[in-house]
Amino acid sequence: MFKVLIFIFMTLIVVIAGLRYEIGTDYPTYRTIYDNLSVDTYQHIEPGYRLINLFFKYVGLSYAFTVFIFSFIVNLLFYRFIKKYSSSVFLSLLLYVLLNYYFIAFNAVRQMIAISIFLQAIPSIENKKYLRFILITLFAASFHYTALIGLIYVMFKVKCSGIFFVFWFISLVFIFVPIQAVVLKLLPASFKYSVYLSTSFFTESSSLAVLKSVVPNLIVLFLFFYLSYFQQKEHRFWLNVFIFSVAGINVTHGVNVLIRLNYIFLVSEIIFYPLCISKFDRKERSLVAYVFLTYFILFYILTVLIQGAQGVVPYRSILFL
Repeated sequence: MFKVLIFIFMTLIVVIAGLRYEIGTDYPTYRTIYDNLSVDTYQHIEPGYRLINLFFKYVGLSYAFTVFIFSFIVNLLFYRFIKKYSSSVFLSLLLYVLLNYYFIAFNAVRQMIAISIFLQAIPSIENKKYLRFILITLFAASFHYTALIGLIYVMFKVKCSGIFFVFWFISLVFIFVPIQAVVLKLLPASFKYSVYLSTSFFTESSSLAVLKSVVPNLIVLFLFFYLSYFQQKEHRFWLNVFIFSVAGINVTHGVNVLIRLNYIFLVSEIIFYPLCISKFDRKERSLVAYVFLTYFILFYILTVLIQGAQGVVPYRSILFL
C-alpha cells in the first residue's frame, strides 16, 4: 500500500510539472532560449544544458516535450536521493513540495537539474570514492556552475560539529548587517561589476526567505543542547549540512540572487527534519510531527498560494490550451 501511495504521489508531481504551460516566472525565458538555440547562439549557457537541448532540437522535440523530460529527471533523482537518506520517505516528499523545492524547479530549471544530479554524488563521499564524487559534481556543474559549491560537502564528514555551530553563530551578524552592505563596502568603486551590485537585482530582499529563516535558526539553537542524539556518522553528516545551510540563510538574509547559492545545502532540510522527528520518543513523535507539518503547510499556503512564490498559481497545462 505504501509503495502504491508513493507511486501515485510521484506520478502526480511529475505530470503536474511536466505538463505545465507558461507556469513559473522563467518559463518564457527558457522557451525563448530553446526556440532560438543553435550551434552559434547562447554559448554562455552551461555546456551540458546547451548540448542536451541542441540534441532535443536536432531530433525535433518541441519545447513542451523537453519540459516533461526535465521534470521527470529532476523529480526521479530527488526521489532516489530521498529514498536513500530519509527516515520517512513520504514526509520528505511532502517537504520537497511544501518547502518549495518542487516549485523552484519550475523556474531555476538548470540549477535544479544540477542539484538533482549532484545529490547522486553524496554516497561517493560516504564510500570515500572522491574521484567519482568530483566527476559527478563536474557533470552537475555542466548544467549550472553553482553545483561546484557542492564540493564543500566533503568537509561535512567531520565528527566535530562545533565548527559549524561557530559558522552559524558568526552568521547571525548578517541578520543585522545585510551582506549587500558588506560586499559594497569591501569592493572598490573601480570594481568592474560595482554598478551591477548596487542594482535592485542584488540589493532586493525576499520577505519570504526571511520568514523561512526563523524556524531553522531556532532548531539550530535547540540542537546545540542535543548533539548526543546525532552520534551515527550519517546523522552527524546531515546535522552538519543543515547547520551550515542555516548559516547560509543568515548570510544571504533573503537576498534573492545570493540565496540561490545556498539551495544545494538548504535542500538537506527535507532529509534532516524527518531525522529530527525520529529522535523523539514514540509518544512524543506524533505531536512533534504534527507541529512541524503544520508549520510547513502554513509556509506553503502563505508563500505559494497567497503570495504567489515561483509564479505557479494559477496553474495551466498544455492539455487545456
